[in-house]
Amino acid sequence: MPRQLIIGSIFIGGDIHEALIPFTIYSGGGTGAVVKLSRAMAEAYGIPIILESDSVVGGTYAAASHMGIPAILTEAGQVGQLDENAVSTHLRGLNNLLATFGFVDAPVVSFPPAQIMRQFIWTRSPHQGLFYRYIQPGQTVHRGDIGGILKDAYGTLIEEVLVPQDGLVLFTATSLAINRDDPLFAVASE
Repeated sequence: MPRQLIIGSIFIGGDIHEALIPFTIYSGGGTGAVVKLSRAMAEAYGIPIILESDSVVGGTYAAASHMGIPAILTEAGQVGQLDENAVSTHLRGLNNLLATFGFVDAPVVSFPPAQIMRQFIWTRSPHQGLFYRYIQPGQTVHRGDIGGILKDAYGTLIEEVLVPQDGLVLFTATSLAINRDDPLFAVASE
């Protein structure tokens, strides 16, 4: 790979109100060469779950791809906590990505093949209220399962929030108080 390669890599440790399992996303919506390099970056990073998003809008990795810049978004760490394992995941991933593309003189680590997911659905809250989650990150779920319930401040059930597809739970909201349109959870599938 040429040393002039621009790598737009974004590192995120999970929002303060999210519990998650580590995953990496790249955009499949760019040109063939950009998609190929972005996927190679995701594989070099070494997180065992990779999402190929068909979006070219809505995230910095997608915006970079749209501009012709290979990019990934990595998620490890959660609920605003400093987690030594998550920090190690990011350091190991970044070092291996830089070694893989020849930016540093270091051995390249080979990781087991990642699970590639192509369908990634976020479920957002249809109401303001209190969210009681029934599912956990890393759990396998099925379409129609109850992902959680929304109640009002007095404990009255507003709605059961259903899982939209079969798949793997990537993240869930951990905050009890939820605004309308806040993300509640995401489920990915192959």
